[in-house]
Parts: sequence; structure tokens; C-alpha cells
Amino acid sequence: MKLISGQTFSVPFHINRIDLGALGRKSLAVTMSVVITLQPLLVKAQEIRADQTASTANQPLIGAAANGVPLVNIVTPNASGLSHNKYGEFNVGTPGVILNNSAQDLARSQLGGLVQGNTNLRNSGPASVILNEVTGGNRSVLQGAVEVHGTAANVIIANPNGLTCDGCGFINSPRVTLSTGSPEFGADGSLSGLRVQGGDVRIGAGGADLGSVNVFDIVSRKIAIDGPVRAGNALNLVAGANSYAYQSGLITPLPSDGEEPAIAIDSSLMGGMYAGSIKIISTDRGAGVNMAGQMAANAGAMTLSADGKLTLGKAQARGTISARSVNQAVQVGSTLFSDDAILLEGLTAVELADQAMVVTRGDASLKAQTVKLGADALVASGADTAGQQVAAGKISIDASTLHAGRGQIAAGALLSIRAGTIDLSRGQDSVRDSLRSLSAIEIEAARIDAPNGRIKAGGNLSIKGGALLTLTSGTYLAGGGLLVEAASLTSSASLAAMSTARVETLSGDLNQAGSVAGDAGTTLVSAADLVNSGRILSKDKATLSAAAQLQNTGTGLVVANAGVTLSAGSLANTGSIGAQGDALDVTIQHVLSNGGTLSSATSATILAGTEFSNSGNISVEDALTLQASSGTVTNSGTINAGSAGIGAANLVNLGALTAHDHDVVLSLSGNLENTGTISAEEQIKLDVDGNVITSGRIVSEGALSLQARNAVAAGALTVQAGGVVIGGSALTLKAASLTNAGAVGSARGELVAQLTGHLTNTGLLYSGTSSTYKLDGSVTNINGDMLAETDLVIEGLTGTRAGALDNRSGTIEAIAGNMVLDVASLTNRREGLAATVDTTSNTTTSGATTTTVVTRRETASANGPAAQILAGGDIKIDTGALTNSYSQIAANGDIDILATSILNEGRDLIETVDTTAVTQHSERYCARRVFGVCIDRDTRYWTTTDSSTSSRTYDSVFGTIQAGGALNANVTGYLTNNAVRAQAAQIGLSSGSRALTPADIASASAVQTLADLTALNVSIDGLLGRQALFRPATAPNMPFLIETRSDFIDPSKFLGSDYFLKLIGGYDPNLPLKRLGDAYVEYRLIRDQIFNQTGSRTLGSGLDPRQLMQALYDGGVNAQQSLGLSFGIALSPSQIAALTQDIVWLEKQIVQGQEV
Repeated sequence: MKLISGQTFSVPFHINRIDLGALGRKSLAVTMSVVITLQPLLVKAQEIRADQTASTANQPLIGAAANGVPLVNIVTPNASGLSHNKYGEFNVGTPGVILNNSAQDLARSQLGGLVQGNTNLRNSGPASVILNEVTGGNRSVLQGAVEVHGTAANVIIANPNGLTCDGCGFINSPRVTLSTGSPEFGADGSLSGLRVQGGDVRIGAGGADLGSVNVFDIVSRKIAIDGPVRAGNALNLVAGANSYAYQSGLITPLPSDGEEPAIAIDSSLMGGMYAGSIKIISTDRGAGVNMAGQMAANAGAMTLSADGKLTLGKAQARGTISARSVNQAVQVGSTLFSDDAILLEGLTAVELADQAMVVTRGDASLKAQTVKLGADALVASGADTAGQQVAAGKISIDASTLHAGRGQIAAGALLSIRAGTIDLSRGQDSVRDSLRSLSAIEIEAARIDAPNGRIKAGGNLSIKGGALLTLTSGTYLAGGGLLVEAASLTSSASLAAMSTARVETLSGDLNQAGSVAGDAGTTLVSAADLVNSGRILSKDKATLSAAAQLQNTGTGLVVANAGVTLSAGSLANTGSIGAQGDALDVTIQHVLSNGGTLSSATSATILAGTEFSNSGNISVEDALTLQASSGTVTNSGTINAGSAGIGAANLVNLGALTAHDHDVVLSLSGNLENTGTISAEEQIKLDVDGNVITSGRIVSEGALSLQARNAVAAGALTVQAGGVVIGGSALTLKAASLTNAGAVGSARGELVAQLTGHLTNTGLLYSGTSSTYKLDGSVTNINGDMLAETDLVIEGLTGTRAGALDNRSGTIEAIAGNMVLDVASLTNRREGLAATVDTTSNTTTSGATTTTVVTRRETASANGPAAQILAGGDIKIDTGALTNSYSQIAANGDIDILATSILNEGRDLIETVDTTAVTQHSERYCARRVFGVCIDRDTRYWTTTDSSTSSRTYDSVFGTIQAGGALNANVTGYLTNNAVRAQAAQIGLSSGSRALTPADIASASAVQTLADLTALNVSIDGLLGRQALFRPATAPNMPFLIETRSDFIDPSKFLGSDYFLKLIGGYDPNLPLKRLGDAYVEYRLIRDQIFNQTGSRTLGSGLDPRQLMQALYDGGVNAQQSLGLSFGIALSPSQIAALTQDIVWLEKQIVQGQEV
């Protein structure tokens, strides 16, 4: 099996098996070639001299074999088999030396040929241990082989002055010890140990050939390896001031003498050690070990220990490689490879140089305050030298700080890291994994920095911290599950798992600015606050939980292919949270604030303990349940769901609340305030105990209902100007009162209003079929419209009658049906009608007569149009006092009135002309006569006055009760049907015999124009005042000045001037032509003017609105042909006089500053 992601690494470990015998021969040849220059040294190297001051029992006999090789007859061994030999000098030249441990008379030696037996052994037998102790003052130089002749025995060469092995070797000895220590003996006389206090042992370039030696010990204060060392089974190097137990190898450090070297064991690049197992120990305080050369433990373990710094080069072991620095660092400069395990431990550091490698088929352990990997350095387990991971080796790293970003740590099995800070920073090289395992990775750390770093586990990945865990960056990949856990956590890393991903804090905050993704689910849990400004992803379900606040910032993203579950003390979301395949479930104990996006591809349940506010977007494909049972839901954003159910104390909607497939259901114990839009594709159900105030839109394609939650009387419904409440198929209102300045109704169905209090309408109440108003209070309709396409009923809720009906300049109309009014009293009046008198005077003189004409003309003005109660069918009125003041009650069918009194009043507008003619008279007369003759004449003057007064009704303000069928009035009190006029004797048109009769049409009335410009502007102002029905047309290139709001009325059902323009010529259809209004605007204007000028509802019996407009436009077309009328030009008086039928003619006028 290769490493994760198919990557392999190459271990540059090529240690050749060295023939140390050949090295010895080569060394000899070299020595002979320089014999002249090295002669003094060679003489010394070949000198072996017994210590003449020692006891004769310790003085060996020194001679030579037949071929001249030095021969030492060792001293007699004691009872423990120890032969203790003391020397003044002990040096071995290239020919070698023979330690004669043979009691035979004659035997063949490998170095000396036939050798006589050692007479010192005749009685004792051969020694088992040969101790060669140098007591002189010079170091020993060993440049040849040391042969134990005869019976094999352990050899110890002990020289406190030091030893140099430069091409040395040992023959027929299972254990060889080179030491600078002084021998110590047991009670039985055996060698118990060596006491080392100084000196050094050096392996020269010639090396040491101990291939046939099972155990090779070097025990010295210092050791230097400058050449290859080969041992059989074991190679042990012990440096330092110690007491060394010979049998057990136990090391007991001696008290410090202050002479500790900086480096106790030093192996140069030329130095190499090869054995079955290798043990290297340095005990001096602060003394280091520098193993720059190669080492190979071909059959067993390799153990290195130093109090100071331990430096390793290339090392290979069949067993465990263990390297430990007690007080300083372990440094690896090249490659360590073990078939078993590698253990590296330093007090301060374990460091791998650039491109250094620590590779093992088994487990690896690194422990230090700091573990650092250089550039391209590698720590790998479960791998072979070819870079293949062939075993399930574990890696354990224990450090305060781990720097591994520039290198790589790869485990075949568990990778376990325990560190305070982990630095996995690397440059732009993000191809390789900084940490990886074919199995699991377990990390305990307080901080991990991994810019461009990548941590990859084939199995589970676990990261745990103590008080605070910080993951600054990097990529963390788990082939299994991912767990990140700490008391508090801050992460800007990328965390991903092929199974579940879980990030959790146990007592503090969780700040997530990176990404977390789990294929089988993603969970984030915080014991305090949870802040996400990064990405939280899941191919399955995502769960976020916070004991305190859950905050998803503007850059935060939470997306799951399945569902999303959120729970917290409070939630503040300005980012995006979405469940793409399952439900969104949000449970918040206190305040929930959404300024971002909440979405679900299926359903969503959002529960807020107190307040909920949305200024963002909530999008749910299916059902949305939103609860804030003890608080207020405030929406200034968008809520869009298949269906929406909201429960709260109060709802304040400033934005859009939409059910795009089904219903909107609101259950509120308090109030509903709406300035935005609430809409549903099907029904809207408003179960509201408090008041409903709306200036926005509440619109359903299906039925819309308003009532209290538990059949208790609801509060007041107030629809402010601009507000719209529409139930597409029906509208049912059960409230304390209804105050409407907007538009309320059902576009296609009935409107039913049940009110315990009053109804006040200044806007539009409309039903596509019938309207039924049941109420105990009064009905006040001021400049408003109450329209029903079929029947309209106003009656009592708990009794037969409703309260007073006051229709002031408003319209109450059952367009094609019947009307029933059961009310306490009925007032139908024109708002603010007032009459004024304009007086003009004109004086003329003709001869002696001066004539003065004074004209007084009444004019009427009003704050609004005539009030109208109209029905396409019958009208039935059951009331107390009925007052119809300057207004109209009209039905195409019958009118039945039961009332205590009826006052129907109109007003004649009177013109009075007073004419006064004063004539001056004069005549001459005789003032005195004498005898009958006039002698004095004078002139006499007088005046005569002739006065006359004439009056006429030149116009009328009508008050009309008019039935197309029968009109029946049953009045228990009085009936007053009069006109208000200046002179009682004047008979006018506003009341009297013209009113309270079935409708009649006088064709002569069509000879007059229905509206002059002043009257037209008054009518236009009246229409624009009905903002629920009409509005100025402000869109570019609109052909109208005024347009009908299309919430209820469809102008296309009416006939307008488009019909007229298609029939006539005389204008360029390519030129823009702006008209006063659309078809419904034109109909309302003409209908109002017909009443104002004639007192009648229509100009023909039984004509519906479309028929009326068609008759008038057809009349205009006929008049154009017969009278030569010009499009856009007003009729002349003669043309008006020549008309024989009612017409509508379009002429240009300036209305509100625009030509129409």
C-alpha cells in the first residue's frame, strides 16, 4: 500500500557492508608505504610492556611468536576466570598481538602460526575474561588485530590515558571492551565494573574490525569515531564519568567534576558503526553526541542517549532506533530507518534538518519541547525504504511546539500529536500533505497555524485543545469522521470529513471563520457563543447549537444537502443558512434576528422564545412554521414559503410575507401591523385577538378571513390610505370595528363583515359577488365606495337593524343585484353643499328714461360629489329617518322604503332680475296771469318709476329617489319632498313631481352639455380623491391622465374611447394621444355628470354601463357624419342645437396642466 493520495517518498539509505578485514590489509599497505615517516610512531604502536611495579601475579609475559608477532602470556586467572594483566604500555601494531589463553603445549594461532601453550594456565586453565589494564602514563594505540589464542575469552583494554583504535580488530573474543576506566572488582574477584573519570577512546580512519565479536563496548569519558566500526551482535558506546557495571551494563553516573565535555561522543562523516544492535549513551551533564557518520544495527535495536545534544546522521536498524537527549536536543541530519520503531526524545528539541528523514516500518515517536522539521524533511511510519507504506505503523509526537509545515509527517496507522502550538506553515507549496495518515489522526493542541498546509487522515481526524484552541488556517481532511473539541475555539481553517464532522467547545466560545464540511453530517456545538463567518457545509444534515448566542455573519454560509438544525439562546444571522434537501429547524430561547437568508427546499420550523425580526430573506419551498409566542415577529425583509403559519403575540410586517403555493395563517394574541405585503396563492387566515392596522397589502388568491383565535371578539381592523385587503374568492371579517381608507374586498367572491362596533369607510369596499355587512354599530361612508357586483346587504349583527347609515358623497352600489338596508337611520347627502348669491347691476339711459337691471344668481358648491345609493336590481330600505340630501337613491328595479320619515331635498338655483325704469318729466306752465294773459312762465319737473321682478330656475342640485320599476314608500311619520329655493312660488326641477317617481328620460336634456371645464375639474378631483379606486397615471407613455386601480375593477370590462376612436377618422393614430382616463374612469365621469345635469342615474331605461357608453359613443359617430364634427374641436352652439340624440364627443381641454 502506498501513502495517502498515491504519494511515495524515497529513503536515500544505501549502507554498504564493509569488509573490515580488507580495511585492515589496506591499512597495512598504506603503513608500509610511509614506513620512513611513521617509524617512531610504529615503534611505539608495537610496544607492549608489562608494569614492572605491579604484583608478579599481574605481570604478563611478553614475547613473540615464531613469525615475530608479539605474544602475551596472560597471567593466571583467578577463581572467577579473570586474568588481570597490568601494563606500562599496551600498543598493537599492524602485525597484531596474540593473547595466549591456551594451555596446550602447541597450537596454531591465526596471527602467529604454531604457538607454545601458556604455562600460567597449566593449573588454572584458560581465562574467561582477560583484563588488560594500562597503568603507565601513555595512551594505547591499537593498529592491528588482537587475537585470543586458545579458548575464547572476553577482552578488556583499560587505559585511563586513552585509547586509539585505528585499524584494530579482535579475533576469538565474544566480547571486547575498550575503556578509559579503572577496573572494579567484586567480592568473588570477578570484574564488577569500570570506573570512568576521564580519557577518551578514538576510532581512527582505519576503523575497528570486530565483525567476529558478539559484543563490542567502548566505555570512556569521551569517544570519537572517525572510521568504520564493525561489531557482531552488539556495539555499545558509553561516554561520561560513570561507574559501569560490566556484567549488566548498568550505568551509574559519578558526581560532576566540572570537566564535562561539550561533545562526549563524536562521529565524523568518515565514522560508521555496523552491528547487530547499537547502544550509544552519554551521561555527562550537557555533553552531547554527534553521530555524523553512518550507523547500521543489522539485527537489533539502536539506542542513543545523551545528556546534551544528540546529533544523528544516517542510521538504519532492524530493531528500534531510540535516541534521547536528557537535557538538550536530538538533531537528525540525514536519514533514520528502522524495520521496527523509532523513538526520538529531547528535552528542548527534536529537529530534522532540511531533507532529513525518519522512516520506520513500525511506529515512530518524537518527544521534546520543540519538534521541528526542516524543508522537505520527512517522518514516516509503516513504510519501507522504497517509499511504500507496507505496514500499519503509528506516529506519536509530544511537544510544546511542533514546526512541520516545511516537511511532512506520514503515518501508516494512527498519527497522534500532542503539542501546545503546531506550525504547519508552508509557502505556496500546498501539493503535499503536512500531516497525513492512512488511518486516524489525533491532535491535542492549543494552536495550529497551517497557511497552505494540509492535514489528511484516511480514517478519523480528531483535534482537541485545552483552554483555547486556535486553527489559523490550513486544510484538514478526514477519510472518516472529524472531531474538533476544546474549551474555546477559533478557527479559520478548512475542515472536511468523508463521514461526520463535529466541532465543539466545552465551556467557551466557538469562532468559525474557515470552513467545516461533513459528507455524513456536520455539527457545531458551543457551550457559549458560536460565531460563523466562514462556510459550514454538509452533504447530509447540518446541526449548529450554542448555549448563548449563535451568530452567522454576513460572510457566513451554512448549507446542507439534507436538513439544517439550529438551536441557541439567541440567533443573529446576516449570512446565508440553507437546507437544500430536508427541513430547516430553528429553536431559539430568546431573540432571533435574521438580516441574511434562511432557506429550505422542503419545510422550515422557526421557534423564537421572545422576539423574532427579519430584515433579510426567508425562503421555504413547502410549509413554514414561525413562532414567537411571547414576543413580536417583525418582518422588514422577505418571507416566501409554500405555506406560512405564524404564531406570536404581535406581528409587525414592513416587508413581504408570501405563501406561493398554499395558505398564510397568522395566530396572534396581540396586534397585527402591516405596511408591507402579506399574500397567499390560496387562503389567508388571520386569527388575531388584538387590532389589525394595515397600510400595505394583504392579498390572497383564495379566501381571506379575519377573526379572533378563540371565537372571542377580535379587535379593530384599520386599513389606512394605500392599504389593500383582498380575498380572491371570499373575504370574511369578524372584528370589533372596521375603519377603511384603502381598498378592502373580494375580487371574485363575497364579502362578509361581522362587526360588534362601527364601520367607517373613506376608501373602497368591494365584492366580486355579494357584500353582507352585519354590525351593531353605525356605517359611515365618506367619499368612499361600497360596491358589490351582485347583492349588497347592511343589517344588524345581534338585532335586525344596524346602527345609523351615513353616506356622505360616497357610493353604495349593488351593481347587478339587489340591495337591502336595515339600519336605524339613513342619511344620503352631498358633503358640504353651500349656496352663494352673485349680484350684478347694469344701468342704461334712453331719452328721459334711466333703466337699472339688478341680477341675483344663486350658485352651489360642494366638498364632494353627490352621494349615491344604487342598485342594478331592487332596493329595500327598512329604517327610521331617511334623508336624501342633494344626492341619489336609484334602482333599475323596484324601491321599497319603510321609514318613520323621509326627507328628500334638492336645490333649485334661481336667477332673479329686478328692473327699475325712472323717467324724468317736465312742462312749462304760467305762473301768473294778468287779465287772462300769462305774464310769467315756469317749468315743472317730476319723475315716474316703473318696477318689475322676474325669477327663473336656471339650474338644479338634484335630490332624487328613482326606481326603474315601482317605488313604494311606507312612511309612518312625515314625507318631505321639496327643493330649497329662494321663492316659495317658484317651481323647480330639483324635487317635487320629478323625484320619488319611476325613472324617466327626457331627450331634451341631452341638448345641453353635461360638463363645462370647471365642473369637469371638480369631478376629476373627486375621482382622484378616491385613491382606493383611481390614481394618476405616472408611467411613461401612458395614454391616460387617470387610471383605475386593478385590484378589483377591470377596466377592460367597460367600453371606453378606444371604441370611439376606431369608428371615426380625422386624426393621426401615429401621434401620441393622451386621454382623460381609461374606460372605467370615463364611465364614472359620465355617470356623475348625468346625475348632476339630469337628476337621473342613466339616459336610457335598462341600460347597463357598457350599453350606456356604447349608445353615447355611437351617437357621437352619427353626429360627426350628419353635422360635420371635427375630432378634438368643441361643438358650436348651432351644432348643439341640431343634436337629435345623446352623444359623447372628445374635445381638447387643459386638465391639471396637461392637454387631454
